[in-house]
Amino acid sequence: MEDYQKVFQKFVLDGEDREHVVLLMARDYAIYNLKMVEALRAFRSVKASVIEQTDANDKPISAVKADVIADATPEAANYEIARAHVNNIDHYIDSLKTL
Repeated sequence: MEDYQKVFQKFVLDGEDREHVVLLMARDYAIYNLKMVEALRAFRSVKASVIEQTDANDKPISAVKADVIADATPEAANYEIARAHVNNIDHYIDSLKTL
């Protein structure tokens, strides 16, 4: 993602290379979209394993508690980060389309 930031700064200053920036962002969108899917699959796997856990009394934990536990995992964080990248790139591309 670093390479188009320099091009984007140049574009903002002098209005050149808009197509190049859009192509680089579209490439990064595809990359981060795949990372988001991979992160979501890992998060769902963790979530499934959490739901199968039992509490101290050997009772199944509630779905709400399982969600809270799963949301606190690194896999959940990785998914949120990848999703944020995809959303940001999408907004950048939409912004460039309006120029």
